[in-house]
Amino acid sequence: MKSPILPTTSTRTAQSALNVGGAEREAVSETTGRYIIIFRDGAVQEGRKLLESAGLIVAHADDTAEGVLREEEAAGADVLIFPRVEMALLSGEEGQYEKVCALSVGNDPNSPVLSVNPETVVYAAGTLNSERDAYLRGYSDAVNRLTESLLGGVPTTANVTPAAVDRFAFREDLNTWGLQATRVVNSRFTGRGIRLAVLDSGIDFNHRDFRGRIDPANTISFVEGSNVLDRLGHGTHCAGIACGPGHAADGPRYGVAPDVGIHIAKVLHDAGFGAQAWTTAGMEWAIKKGCHVISVSIEDKVSPGERFKEEYEKFGRLALLNSALVIASAGNTSDRGLGPARPVSAPANCPSIMAVGSVGQTAAVSNFSNGGVNPNGGEVNFAAPGESIHSSFRGDSYLRVSGTSQATPFVAGIAALFAESIPTARGPMLINLLQRSALNIGAPAVDAGAGFVQAPM
Repeated sequence: MKSPILPTTSTRTAQSALNVGGAEREAVSETTGRYIIIFRDGAVQEGRKLLESAGLIVAHADDTAEGVLREEEAAGADVLIFPRVEMALLSGEEGQYEKVCALSVGNDPNSPVLSVNPETVVYAAGTLNSERDAYLRGYSDAVNRLTESLLGGVPTTANVTPAAVDRFAFREDLNTWGLQATRVVNSRFTGRGIRLAVLDSGIDFNHRDFRGRIDPANTISFVEGSNVLDRLGHGTHCAGIACGPGHAADGPRYGVAPDVGIHIAKVLHDAGFGAQAWTTAGMEWAIKKGCHVISVSIEDKVSPGERFKEEYEKFGRLALLNSALVIASAGNTSDRGLGPARPVSAPANCPSIMAVGSVGQTAAVSNFSNGGVNPNGGEVNFAAPGESIHSSFRGDSYLRVSGTSQATPFVAGIAALFAESIPTARGPMLINLLQRSALNIGAPAVDAGAGFVQAPM
């Protein structure tokens, strides 16, 4: 099977797009040269036989294996099938795409192959930062009733008025502004007993705030030829927000859930880009590891009117079925000063994945934050702090960064606090808890969803 390394041409384009910010990134639409096959429900084995009949060499990803994209598992294969989510990855060698398309639904409505789509390039959902040159720019009524009975007197957004934004006035000598605005500093919960996964560019194990806190068995890299060490800084920054220590080695506290079980999947190259299959493999790994919350600060370009990608949605649904919740960044391709907000990026635009937008210290929606332009999953679900966010960075340092990448781990960390506060609250119920406790900051739902996230008390 073709290596997961991205083609050279795509690599160069991806790097240039990252370095100049959202406008150019939005104009770039890249693929890796591989294809993602979606099977009809319950038709994986039938699909395998059909692919083999076309002369393709097919391998199954081992459901018990962690490194589902490892070369040793796919050596010599043209197609790698992921049976749990009824998908497959086609290596993209000459003539393969045409062979599979001949088997797809357009030619036979009863075919086990529903679609064959190019695998896309994904990016770290970050924005340019002036403090460091060239840094990366509805669920069922039954769930609602059960949540209400468990929540008791926790207010809903309808009970909180926009006047509440008056308390967005902060000093950061002890705690970052995001921890104060989300009430994390007042919460008695720390995420103890909850497993939280961060899918990003890895982690800097050597950072003084993470030394000895992460079990190597709870880390993995899906980036071919690279270990889990974060050489970009984006992953360490996002992990710091979600699960930084209760007391930082230097400066204010910046971590939401300091006592969670930290899980790290490296799905982004050290230059800040990755392949779609690396992200979905990371999601599956986190689900298999029993993680309750999965934080994904990654954006895959979406155009107005574009439907969500079933490749991501399958993993969002799988997470909910396994008592987990995937939370992803809405994306940073907007420039609201020049025109309307751009659509929520993938994978956040999936119905089963929560999309997080960004606000600043005045409770105003961030200029770069994408909005709920597209229906059917393309809505923003929550808003969280995403401007000038202080957190851990490479080499024992700290950095302030802005982006929906930073807003996302705030929501993930707070979801972990809720999961600790009510031991039965998992998956859909966590969504409901986040919705009911969110603060109405006066922003439209297309930009802030249920509102500004608030920690449990």
